[in-house]
Amino acid sequence: MALGPEWTRLQEEWIRTRALGLHVESADGSEEGVFLSLGGNRRREHWFFSWDPRRCGLCRVLPEERREWLRRSGKTPVIHEALRSHLGGAVLHEVCQWKKDRVLILGFRRVLAAGYAKSYSLVLEGTERQSNASLVDEKGTILEVARRVYPEVNRYRTLLPGAPYVPPPPLPRDASGEAPEGVGRPLLRYLQERGEEEGGRLGNLLGERLYAEGAEPLRFPWFALPRGEGLLLLPPEASPVAGEDAFPVCDPLEATRSAVFLPLRDGFLDRRRREIRKVLRGRMEALRSQLRPSDDRGEEPAPIQRYRRWGTLLLAEAHRVPPGATVATVTDWEAPEAPEIQVPLIPGLSPVETANEYFSKYRKAWSRHQAGLKRQGFLAAELATLEEQEALLESADRAEALEELARDLGVQREVVPKKGPKSPAYRQARVAEAGGTVYLGESARGNRQLTFRTAKPEDWWFHAQGVPGAHVLFRREDGVDGPPEERVLVRVAALAAWYSRGKGSGKVWVDYTQRKHVRSLPDHGIAGARYSIFKSLLVEPKSWETVLRELQGGPAGEGI
Repeated sequence: MALGPEWTRLQEEWIRTRALGLHVESADGSEEGVFLSLGGNRRREHWFFSWDPRRCGLCRVLPEERREWLRRSGKTPVIHEALRSHLGGAVLHEVCQWKKDRVLILGFRRVLAAGYAKSYSLVLEGTERQSNASLVDEKGTILEVARRVYPEVNRYRTLLPGAPYVPPPPLPRDASGEAPEGVGRPLLRYLQERGEEEGGRLGNLLGERLYAEGAEPLRFPWFALPRGEGLLLLPPEASPVAGEDAFPVCDPLEATRSAVFLPLRDGFLDRRRREIRKVLRGRMEALRSQLRPSDDRGEEPAPIQRYRRWGTLLLAEAHRVPPGATVATVTDWEAPEAPEIQVPLIPGLSPVETANEYFSKYRKAWSRHQAGLKRQGFLAAELATLEEQEALLESADRAEALEELARDLGVQREVVPKKGPKSPAYRQARVAEAGGTVYLGESARGNRQLTFRTAKPEDWWFHAQGVPGAHVLFRREDGVDGPPEERVLVRVAALAAWYSRGKGSGKVWVDYTQRKHVRSLPDHGIAGARYSIFKSLLVEPKSWETVLRELQGGPAGEGI
């Protein structure tokens, strides 16, 4: 159980007091839940309801999170088209919790013509394994349902288009009958752990503040306590014990993100990261198996040396070879002790012709060897690119970043927009207090595009020292020459450290210089670079959160 009925009650009150009157801008279904975007009165809300058994519930999402999720969503539920056709432009005019359970009913009214309107209800059931979303008309008939329930599967109710809507069975009460209504099982267990007297007092407070007649839950402060896969709602009188990671609830839809949407998003990112990592490491192993040790690359291989030696020795002692011989015994004067060796003669050819044939084989083998040495350089460059991709993969925190890496590897076909330029393969955000803009490359292609196409000569360029990682750029907007302030340098350098192979270290050295001192180094991959006239900072990778938060929440534009 991600969220108990106490959260449904608090969200119901918040929507009643702050969201009624907003109209539906878009309603979309995905494999894991439904998205609602509402607007009006200079406000916009983006909600997500999940019917995942472990992460069921309602929460708020960011616009870019909604776009990313819908873009990568595979199977579209049958309720998707019904939501778009019936709720588009409708006004949210009522909300209620059904019988103190984890069921939230959103009422919409849609004007179809002058003086004629229709009402619809979107029933969101966050009931664990039976979680569902149903679109119901004003007569109580189901128009569409996310997860259809057939009579042969469930004797209690049938959820099919055209059937009357039947709510889920009520939440089981405690056997003793002393537990307060409208409280989920995880919260009841927590109250029992606090002791009979303390738990009873807290239960009574919950009942009074949430469900008493005329109760106004939002007038009271609340705390959210992560517990297992769920989230408990507690009054401040609970005073959580030390070590419990409770946080204040300023907005019940924002607070539930950590229990509903974020675990689903992180789970998808982890699965996608494993898929890409498998392909990436397979290619790296294949390249390493073809690479020779660097010490052996300049030497002439033994088979090639043999052809040259045989041809030279045969030419020198051709006059000593008797006619009709199949093997020539010659002195190897190139060896330290000048031993006698036997050189095979090619049938039908004289010793001199045989020597020329060996020289021809030598030249061909030597040409192939030289071509192989050139290929070693290409293989080394490709391996360097894959190592950089691996470092960026482990730090990728967005679906778009993972898909960019997948496109670089050829795992996913790149979709080119029909109109307009191709979107850049990096992120940017203006950091107001730093007086500039931060750019972050999230793939090898993004690094190259950022450093060698977007960057200006006076921009400041950052990279973790001696390890593969992202190229990070800082562009000053205050018109002042010279490097940024020390605090800005440290923050941007920490971002470069986090998006590198050294992110797991306590501290990482990061080099920084102006872009005009950076040159392309093709032998080290498509984004390989060398730089001069640089300085270094020792930073903690974990101090990246502030900059990354600004990158994630920056204005829509390039790379966001």
